[in-house]
Formats: sequence, structure tokens, C-alpha cells
Amino acid sequence: MSGSTAVFGFPILWDEAFKKHADVYQAIDKVQLVANELIAATKSSTVELVQLMRALTSINVNSMSDVLILVGNGRGTGAMKIARSMYEVSVTSEYLENNPNEADLYLDFAHVIAWRQLLFAEKSSLGKVTPELKREAEAEYNRIKGKFEKNGRIRNSWSEKSVKKMAEEVGKGDLYELVYGLSSMLHHVSVGGLIGHEMNWDAEALRIGHGALLQTVATLYNVHNTTGTGFGEKISDLIKDFDRVWQAHVAARDKRKQP
Repeated sequence: MSGSTAVFGFPILWDEAFKKHADVYQAIDKVQLVANELIAATKSSTVELVQLMRALTSINVNSMSDVLILVGNGRGTGAMKIARSMYEVSVTSEYLENNPNEADLYLDFAHVIAWRQLLFAEKSSLGKVTPELKREAEAEYNRIKGKFEKNGRIRNSWSEKSVKKMAEEVGKGDLYELVYGLSSMLHHVSVGGLIGHEMNWDAEALRIGHGALLQTVATLYNVHNTTGTGFGEKISDLIKDFDRVWQAHVAARDKRKQP
């Protein structure tokens, strides 16, 4: 940001960034459009699982925009960190699609989080906790804590399974090491992350984000389970677009590597 006009980012990079991945940006734009259409179309659904998938899809739509902005401004490393989160959202959504009986665990864990945060706020005096609020939170916590309790201890996640285990169960275990291994080093800046910050992550962030958003859109469509809306055909076309643009990217990359 300089001068009298506020500019957030690096405009000098924008055109070149778009040209470098134009087909990818255009394919992602199509996914975002269909995602927003499907989110709007499912707004009135009274099915809890549909609303949960709708929320997860909305998060990935927004995160995809973050990835695009960061890559477009030469900040692929930051984009990769967000793509990691998108990957986890996509794994969670597909896992819950396959295991809808566990959706209540995902949602009810909110009461564990709320109770822990309330106790922290009370202890650290960050805010005044009224007796009424504490009674209500404790009642909800006591109502659901048995679902997460083992040997007298409450686990720290809604599921007993790790993200890695869920990823393997939905057929995305091959991406886990790249997304969670490498991007975790970037995020926590281990020595591997220190080295990784010198690398270009633009394409990886775009591909992971693109795939994750597409997966959450497909999952929302699947749990909505409404035929004759045209969304099935649209999603099929989006999958073909994904395969086409990334196969072309790999071919171009390999060609550049040839002596």
C-alpha cells in the first residue's frame, strides 16, 4: 500500500499470475458459480446433514477465494496453508456423507468446545460469565459428554479417528502427506518449513483448493439427493474440467523439464 490510494497486494503481478494459470482460474470460477447456485438451492432444506454440508461448502467457497487472492499476489506459501484447511473440510464432508450417523458427533462437539472456552474465560477473567450462562452451558455439556468420554477423559476432537484415518477411508490418503505433512511444516515453520518457504507453491495450492472445493460441492449435491435439477450434469462437467486443466498443467510442466 503506497501513496494516497490504498492498494492491498501487488497489482504488477496480477496479469502474469492469471496468464500462468488462466485455464485453472477459469475452471475454478465455474466451480464457485455452481457452488453458490447449489448453496442457494439448498437454503430451505430441513435436513440437518444437508445444512451441515451446505455450511462446509460455503467455507470452502470463501477459502478458495483466499487461495486465488494469495496466488495472484505471489503468496503461494500462504495459499498452501489455506488449501490445507480446505483439504480437511473436503475429507470431513465426504467422511460424513459416508457416515451420516456421525454428523451429530460433529455438531454436538460444539458443546464441549463451548464449555472449555467458558471455563477458560472464567479462570482468566477475560469476560464475566453469568451463573445463568454457566448453568446452561454445563447442562448442554453434561448432556452430550458421554459421547466423547473414554476412561473418564473427554477427547479433543469430535471423532475418534484422525484426519489421516478419515482421509484413507474416503480414498484421499495419497494426498495426506503432501497436504498435511508438507503444509504442516510450512505452517509451523520447522526446518523443513523454513526451506519450504523458499519454494513456489502456487500450482499445488490451486490444485488442492480446486479439488477440495469440487469435492464439497459434489458431497452437498449427493446428500441433497434431488434429481432433475441439472446440478448432476453441471458437477460432471466440472470434474471433466478439473481433469483436463490439471492434466494439461502436468504435461506442460514435464515438457519444460525436458533438456
